[in-house]
Amino acid sequence: SNATPTISSFDILETKISTQILARFILILIVTYSFSRFRRAVEIMFQKQTSKWLVVVTIIQFHFCFYMSRPLANIFALAIILLAYSYWFVQDWKRMIICFAFAAIVFRSEIILLFAPIMLYSLLFNKAPFWNCFFIGIISSFIILALTISFDSIIWNRLLWPEGVVFWYNTYQNKSHNWGVSLLLD
Repeated sequence: SNATPTISSFDILETKISTQILARFILILIVTYSFSRFRRAVEIMFQKQTSKWLVVVTIIQFHFCFYMSRPLANIFALAIILLAYSYWFVQDWKRMIICFAFAAIVFRSEIILLFAPIMLYSLLFNKAPFWNCFFIGIISSFIILALTISFDSIIWNRLLWPEGVVFWYNTYQNKSHNWGVSLLLD
């Protein structure tokens, strides 16, 4: 890969922990960038005071700052969804749809439940052009699906769409309880 020569050229990155620290630092930069774009879109949509309060409330919460460097599917999806929201606020429909499609197809299929009301509202109130959004959604979804299936099939040495497998297992087969359950009064 292109990153390998760069990483191996630094003496500090000779250990797995150093490589992990670098990867987590890069992830923090990506999430911070996405949050910054989201904050700017909030400022445009809801004024500067709201944007400032968004930052204050976000920073004083433990979870956002704690998880933003964790290499989890939810955090990768978070960075993309923050961008999607920022594009929605400024009515950049193409980028919004591509971000939501990418996050849902690659990382978390449940994001469709977040995206659907946003898109339906935008279409019903004539804020978004229907056919343009429809074609962008179809074309980008097929391209993203083909890319993730190709990439993951190479990595796993078999035909595979990981998020599709997870969706099938958790939803259609109704086996999500096999991951464990925690009852309220346990």
